[in-house]
Amino acid sequence: MEIIIKGDKSEAKMAAKLNDLIEEVISEYEEEESEEDIDAFIDKLLGLDEDEASTELKPYQVRMQNEYSDLNRRYKRLNDIINKAMNDTLEFKLACPIYLLEKQSQAMGEYLNVLEARAEIEGVPLE
Repeated sequence: MEIIIKGDKSEAKMAAKLNDLIEEVISEYEEEESEEDIDAFIDKLLGLDEDEASTELKPYQVRMQNEYSDLNRRYKRLNDIINKAMNDTLEFKLACPIYLLEKQSQAMGEYLNVLEARAEIEGVPLE
């Protein structure tokens, strides 16, 4: 981590001293603390509160949320179609046998369960 301050030489000297101090403190912290503690300390140095720092999602976590949301929406629509087909209330004729749609729904449901388990383990909020 390096702080850069634009300005006169005295400000540059202060920034250099501050950078040295930060590096020294981080080095001491690294010897004694876990990576999570170091991240929390850096967040504290940067003025981020715990809630702010913990609510920022990594790009893969956002992709996981989007994937889950899209899959869940499609899963529900597919099940609506299956239910309507079984009750003879579907407004169109199925192009494939219903057992294939049921098999697809089962696979989608299993995949949703896997995504939910991963999200729980990785602390990714879903919907």
